[in-house]
Amino acid sequence: MGAVYLARDTALNRAVALKVLLGSLARNPAMVRSFHREAQAAAPLRHPNIVRVYAAGIQAGTPFIAMEYVAGETLERFLRRKGQVTWQTALYIGGQVAEALGCAHRAGIIHRDVKPANILLDRSGRVRLTDFGIANAATHETQGVVGTPQYMSPEQLRGIKLTCATDLFSLGVVMYQMMAGKPPFQADTPVALINRITTEEPARLNRLRADVPDDVARLVALLLEKSPENRPASAEAVVASIERLQQENGGRSVIPDALSAYVKEQTNAPALRLLTPLPQTAPGKPKARPSGTKRVMQAMAVVAVGVTVLTALVFGLMPAAQQPHEAPVLDAFVFEGESPLVGGLPASSYRFADVNWMPDKLAVEIRADGRADTLAYGVSGVLAVDPQERICRSVVSPGQPIAASCAYHPNGVTHCAVVNAENGTQSLVELDVASLDHADPQARHLIQGVRLAPGSVRYTPDGARIGYVRIETNHEFWLIDRASDTTKGTLLSVGLTGDRFAFSPDGSLAAIMLPSETGSEEPDIYVIETERGEIRNRLGTGFIDMTSWHPSGTHLLVCSAAGSEKRQLWRVPVDGGQRQRVTEMPEGVGSRLAVSPAGDWVAVLTNQHAQASVAFVRLNEAGNSVPAQTASLSGSEGSSHA
Repeated sequence: MGAVYLARDTALNRAVALKVLLGSLARNPAMVRSFHREAQAAAPLRHPNIVRVYAAGIQAGTPFIAMEYVAGETLERFLRRKGQVTWQTALYIGGQVAEALGCAHRAGIIHRDVKPANILLDRSGRVRLTDFGIANAATHETQGVVGTPQYMSPEQLRGIKLTCATDLFSLGVVMYQMMAGKPPFQADTPVALINRITTEEPARLNRLRADVPDDVARLVALLLEKSPENRPASAEAVVASIERLQQENGGRSVIPDALSAYVKEQTNAPALRLLTPLPQTAPGKPKARPSGTKRVMQAMAVVAVGVTVLTALVFGLMPAAQQPHEAPVLDAFVFEGESPLVGGLPASSYRFADVNWMPDKLAVEIRADGRADTLAYGVSGVLAVDPQERICRSVVSPGQPIAASCAYHPNGVTHCAVVNAENGTQSLVELDVASLDHADPQARHLIQGVRLAPGSVRYTPDGARIGYVRIETNHEFWLIDRASDTTKGTLLSVGLTGDRFAFSPDGSLAAIMLPSETGSEEPDIYVIETERGEIRNRLGTGFIDMTSWHPSGTHLLVCSAAGSEKRQLWRVPVDGGQRQRVTEMPEGVGSRLAVSPAGDWVAVLTNQHAQASVAFVRLNEAGNSVPAQTASLSGSEGSSHA
């Protein structure tokens, strides 16, 4: 739980990881006690395979822990990119985790949350165990069912008193996952997952992979024994078994090929750093020398941040398949006219893919996708930006979703997901968010076996119908009535440019893009009736997005180069009146935009500085820009954008 900052200890001139509790979490006494339990558990531990804790305390109401900074990545991300590893690599990693557990167990500490997200791989090939946030003393009574369900032991799921053997079971799950490419226990519901972990035996590893030696498979099977008494006697016994297996294959000192390649890749890449604004220090009179925790905090010069929440998940709050994982990191983003933010991975590792306003707050979500052939490949992160307060945060992205995208109903409860099938087709599935906690949530398949543009699904403002774009042959704009048994809905238009459209506030009209009749590189914008698809108006050329229709109903916000050297943001009346330019950015804008629910802000992906960037434009009641309220979020290195 909490946010992790990369900071510098100015007193000792070293990088540290600064973990803090923010907002309501910092005001919750139980959360603060749990947070500091991590520091209390890990502080006495001195081992090369455990992340060290340097200091802890509360400064200005903010609980913090200063820890050793490990330049590298989590085993979770490593496995997302690699899928599975050789059994030699699994032994190499598992052996070092076992050594870390041995140190903790000798100190009387049970980790209770051993999982890939809490195992770090540094650039030297060393493995580090971190996050003792829910650890407790081996002599303490159980603190309830807390942890990550998929990696819990049977006794931990039952909520009974734990011994060090629970960590060995979790280690077995991790080692199994590394070699099999999937955890040993998987299920569609929490209840089914508990049943499998407590009663079922997973398939033997050497039956899934013929190259896994029988002795290696036997060791993992022992770690996964249901009864704690039947597992290896201690972490030291596991280390001894792994060393024997490694020696039979040529010695334990050699870093396996997969990890060696990772270390080489990391050595040639910039440090992994995360994202936040630099603290702004106002000039003033010299202050008295601080003491205690205040002095520790002031010695930490925060340079970057990444949010990693729910590293310890209270079971039952979220199904295992939906557990969040670390969001990717982005490079050097700045608000125009303010101090630069310090980043890490080059911005060229990512591309801005989409931008949307959050429905319940003045903040915008910007999705960034990792590029192929980079460390970021295979992950999508989300930045949350408050343009008024000029705050930027990297937020957690969902883990391994089956849905390509989803749209939320105006009621805030129902959502419609585009679900990928193995044959390459998609389905539209509607589900109430409130039912996800139930053992058998009720999902309604609206459409099956078609090819959809994933980002094209949107509810009409009244929530009665759903618009989407089919892409089997030609881009077709369809509208389906949620109360109808029609398998496809009503075809409104064919030959769309792209997969974006915008509904009017009352849902009676829609704006779409069709190829230009005049040969322009930009599509023509048409207003059509949603009842039968009849054309109401042609509004010239430009690009629209899903929220382009202003809440007032009178105009669209459009990205267009018509009448200017560079593409700009325009206010286009839906009755065909004269369009008005909203922005005059020297480098122009892209084609992705989002209008806030209240219609007072518009966020647009831009070409500023030839880098990935987002401009935030404040609108007045007439829908025109307020120049003093324009801000920009941009990257320090080039990357493509919409």
